[in-house]
Amino acid sequence: MKISVITPFYEGDKYMSDYVKCMESNRVSLKEQGHELEVVLVNDSPWKKLEAPTNEGQFIKVFTNEENKGIHYSRVFGLNQ
Repeated sequence: MKISVITPFYEGDKYMSDYVKCMESNRVSLKEQGHELEVVLVNDSPWKKLEAPTNEGQFIKVFTNEENKGIHYSRVFGLNQ
């Protein structure tokens, strides 16, 4: 089963390292159970460039809103991706 985690991102640079470590740990654990993890980061602070962090298997994808739209819009946008 493929499991997707959608995370709106708003100026959270200081949390990114811990976030990636947590998602990588989850990916490994889920893989052992026969599942696949996909992480969708939606950048809601488009004035700041956010690139997909280096991650094994490139399971983290980044999308950027054209302008600040808020958490609900970002979640729906991520779901549509």
